[in-house]
Order: sequence, then structure tokens, then C-alpha cells
Amino acid sequence: MPHVPFRLASVLALRESQLTEALQRMSQIETEANQLEHRLKAIVRERDATFARTAPSGELDAADLWLASRYLEVLEREALVIQQQVGQVQGQLARARTVVAERHQAVDALTRLRERLEAAARQDERRVEQRQLDEVAAQRAERRRRNRGGRTP
Repeated sequence: MPHVPFRLASVLALRESQLTEALQRMSQIETEANQLEHRLKAIVRERDATFARTAPSGELDAADLWLASRYLEVLEREALVIQQQVGQVQGQLARARTVVAERHQAVDALTRLRERLEAAARQDERRVEQRQLDEVAAQRAERRRRNRGGRTP
């Protein structure tokens, strides 16, 4: 069966490469989001540990409490900054997922089109083969009829 060239093969290849790039970008954004969330959890653990160390036990003086308070303020500010970054990255991730979905749809549409064209070409080829077989059969039948008709009993 001869191969039918798909005229949109270059477009399909472009769309597939765009899909790959979008998937890679989405993966990078997910990695960034995971890193930010990990940093935020580390800050929360550090804050909790600082609270535990400054619990009233009678061993801390005012200077230590003041330093712990300042440190907790710094941790809170850092946590707020990271939370804002997480929000921004989540927005980027949502947009990246939308792009991936759109590009996936484009690749699927072109792939389905190629498959339909290939199926149509196979069907056309089967029809041509069937016509050829029918012609051969008709020619044989005609020869047999002539051979029988030319004989005298």
C-alpha cells in the first residue's frame, strides 16, 4: 500500500514541539511552586521551633525575648512574601495548564485528521483493487463464454 503524504505533517510537527515546550514550561512552574511551598513549610517549622524555645520557662531575659520577637517578625514577613509568590506561581501554573490543554487539543485534531485521511486512502485503495479484481473476473468470464460459444457440440 503506497504511503499517502500528510500535507499538514509540518504543522503537526510544529504543534507537537509546541506541546512539548508547554509541558516542559508547566513542569518548571510546578517545580518552582513545590520549592516555594517547601520553603514556606520550613519557615513554619522554624517559627514553631522559635515559639517552643521562647515559651515561658523562666530562663529567658528581656533581650532574648526581644530578639526572638524580631526573628519571628522576620519569619512572618518572609512567609508573607513567599505566600504572595506562591499565589503568582499558582496563577502561572493555571495559565500553563490551559496552554498545555489547548496545544494538546491541536495535536489531537491534526492526528485525527491524519488518521481519517489515511483511512480514506486505504478505502480508496481497496476500491481500486476490488475494481481491478472485478475487471479480471469479468474478462475471465467473457473468455469462458467465448470459449464455450465457439465450440460446437
